[in-house]
Amino acid sequence: MNTQKPSKKPSKVKLLPIPKLVAKADKVFSNYIRSRDANTLIQNEEGLSLPAGSCITCSRIIAVKQGHCGHFIQRGCKPTRFDPRNASLQCPYDNTYRYGEQYRHGLAIDRKFGAGTSTELLELENRYKRDGHKWTRDELNEVIERYT
Repeated sequence: MNTQKPSKKPSKVKLLPIPKLVAKADKVFSNYIRSRDANTLIQNEEGLSLPAGSCITCSRIIAVKQGHCGHFIQRGCKPTRFDPRNASLQCPYDNTYRYGEQYRHGLAIDRKFGAGTSTELLELENRYKRDGHKWTRDELNEVIERYT
């Protein structure tokens, strides 16, 4: 009597769907930006030191964990979504209720990365509106690897 089980077919490697890869890339990129912009320490209620930084638009000092990764050009524009010049540590109030304070954000980007940077990002946005873009797995995996 043969007691061997029939051999299984080799299992295929499951690929993450594009939307899940985008979400993972967003999370990794957000952590990178908020940590990049942390330039000070603040004390929490328990007396522990937490990394913090200045909001790009209002200069309020906020803990990295409580701050947002605020985008100058909205995340829907794919060519600028993961561009580190387009994103900065931003307080939740400015990012959520003041719609990112885009004008002030643009001025701060030019101070931070050089005059004309905000104009260059706006040109990328206009080109995207004209030409469009679809993410590939390779592009998203590259973003995840670069900012991890």
